[in-house]
Amino acid sequence: MKSKIFKDRRAPTVEISQDQISGMMLFRKLEAWCEANPLVLMWEVEHNEGLVKNFIDEEGKEQEYPWRNWRINFQIVRAQKTDNKRIFNGAIILAGHIEDSMKIVDGESREAYLLSLESRSVKGKQAYISATSLWKEITTLGS
Repeated sequence: MKSKIFKDRRAPTVEISQDQISGMMLFRKLEAWCEANPLVLMWEVEHNEGLVKNFIDEEGKEQEYPWRNWRINFQIVRAQKTDNKRIFNGAIILAGHIEDSMKIVDGESREAYLLSLESRSVKGKQAYISATSLWKEITTLGS
């Protein structure tokens, strides 16, 4: 049996314009970007949401952080593009995860996104306090 999969050749239009977004929204954007991008050949994206974290505030009332403690695992096979041609022979595999974290900025603790890459050719960790800068990094990996 012969079969072919054709992807839409339009440029991907999935963007992030907010500095802070939830883990679930980031997961949905990443999945939509993989679907729309003609250079992405295969992908697997998984979102894990942690349990609700409870704490006691200054007034002694119990509060919740339902949006914290998430993790997005991903593995993306991406073709390279040169001179308007796709090169499948030189495809790159991007594997890693994104999780919520905290970062000290100007003496204050701020929410951050921790990007960890564990691919053979691309490795490292970087924290981003802006979702837009994280998105630019993710969407340009392997190109």
